[in-house]
Amino acid sequence: MTTNNIPALPQVRDLVQNNRPLAEEEAEIARLPWMLRLTALTFVALVAGGLAERAAAPDWTAPALFLLAYAAGGFFSVQQAWATLNARQFDVNVLMIVAAIGAALIGEPQEGAILMFLFSLSNTLETFAMGRTHASVRALLDLSPREAEVYRDGVLMRVPVESLRVGQVVLVRPGAQIPADGLVLKGEGSVNEASITGESMPVEKRPGSRTFAGTLNGQGALEITVSTAVENSTLARIVAVVREAREQKAASQDFTDRVVGQYYAYAVVAMTLLAIIIPLFFLGWDAPTTLYRAFTLMVVASPCALVISIPATLLSALASSARGGVLFKGGRYLEAAARVRVVAFDKTGTLTTGKPQVVEIIPIDSSFELSAISHQPSALLSLAAAVEQYSEHPLARAIVGAAQERGLVIAEAQQFVALTGSGAQAEVAGRQLRIGRPDLFELGADVAAQVVAQERQGRTLVVLGAGQQPLGLIALADTL
Repeated sequence: MTTNNIPALPQVRDLVQNNRPLAEEEAEIARLPWMLRLTALTFVALVAGGLAERAAAPDWTAPALFLLAYAAGGFFSVQQAWATLNARQFDVNVLMIVAAIGAALIGEPQEGAILMFLFSLSNTLETFAMGRTHASVRALLDLSPREAEVYRDGVLMRVPVESLRVGQVVLVRPGAQIPADGLVLKGEGSVNEASITGESMPVEKRPGSRTFAGTLNGQGALEITVSTAVENSTLARIVAVVREAREQKAASQDFTDRVVGQYYAYAVVAMTLLAIIIPLFFLGWDAPTTLYRAFTLMVVASPCALVISIPATLLSALASSARGGVLFKGGRYLEAAARVRVVAFDKTGTLTTGKPQVVEIIPIDSSFELSAISHQPSALLSLAAAVEQYSEHPLARAIVGAAQERGLVIAEAQQFVALTGSGAQAEVAGRQLRIGRPDLFELGADVAAQVVAQERQGRTLVVLGAGQQPLGLIALADTL
């Protein structure tokens, strides 16, 4: 990831390209590119200043470079410290700046520059982590379409999703996202609900079926009656849960923000004042020695290492986990993983491939003329693929893919017709074949029992047949 341009930070680009006013958190994320640049500049100036002190450079070189490090590293911290002081409060920003200035006053500007760099790096890492979690919420919001087609006074109109009201009827075309929770009024089709349920198998919808905002309509147009206000939809509630989780800091980070950022900062200032007052007025020390030792104490007591350790560790762990395919909602849940003793896996996409595959082919004895060539599983799959090759349904693609993987010959099909929400039919080798849900066919008791047994295993059954006569069953499932 590069740090010198906004396009490398999509969560920042999305914010700065939006004309609406930014919330406090969004404004901080939008500053991230400059925070990265200034932190890098602080480090370069710090190293260059240290080298200048050891080299035969002009006397003004090292102080100028350390001053640059102070200015770059403290640019945002000074603003935060000023806002805190205006609110009559005191936090770690004020402490770090005072400590850095104190280091310069006692003749150790390099120590102060190191403090400013570490603190700037800590704030940058924390803001970067905040941007990642903010981007995850925006990704959830992007699951929902921005506009919907709604019937108003009998006229189909395209309106913003936010304007939808309970009871209105929306039209969802094939391949479009469903804009709101509701009930199917007219039409049949299959809907991919993976964004809500995580399940890869499409769900057949017909009048009376429930739908969720953000899910993807497959084949068949649906007219849906909105049953829930957009702000209370299932997707909106998921976003709210993720936002709440994002705001819950890890216990260690909460400790540093609450204790170090408040109580500890006050304690260090009080300790520094005592280190000035007691030796100066009661121990007879001279002012230069007293101030030197007091500011040395403040610099040593500054919690830069502790402040930087938590966000840096959490960010590293979250990034490393993400590269391995493990996503945590935030630092609190990452810390909770240390206490885990039992793990229960959601199979879809975790233990399984996340897409349907043919797992079993069951020929059925039949007196139909094609039974002579279809009693073998491979022949049955070849016929099924011939009918399904023109369909865009996920189950159809799985069947065609299985036939291709086995190297089977897929015959040409004529007069293909999609049976929306049910299956498909076509003419193969001069015979009309149909494939689809079991209720399209007249199943005997034995075949019906096989269907029930397969469905109890979590499999989806499609039947290949001619007319009402079944030729065989094809079981599909999300495989390990």
